[in-house]
Amino acid sequence: MDEDRDILNVPWSWTRPPNTPELDRHRADAMVGKYALIGITHLNSSEQPVRKQQIHGVIIAIDETQGIVVQRSDESLFHLPPDLDQLQPAAPGCYHLRETGETVEDPDFVGFVTVTPPVSQGN
Repeated sequence: MDEDRDILNVPWSWTRPPNTPELDRHRADAMVGKYALIGITHLNSSEQPVRKQQIHGVIIAIDETQGIVVQRSDESLFHLPPDLDQLQPAAPGCYHLRETGETVEDPDFVGFVTVTPPVSQGN
């Protein structure tokens, strides 16, 4: 599976936590084609925030290999781990993005993700 991630240029490594059910295919299929707004906080190795970003776009695919694939308005793809619980139904309304000044109106889902750097092996 890691070879698949390298081929797809998926920028994360994710292991399903123990006792977590496999990807709910029915639920995942229902999310494809929906619009998502996702806030991302990047932490350093001391677990301090170093960057925040917001992305939004249409969910075009969800599977165990690619994760949740969001296509942004510039056609670029953003991959999230395949954890459906990181996205929740959005309350109706306009969402103002601080970073870009954009306004996203009535997304289907909102989510918040924290990205941590990889753990060093043996240093």
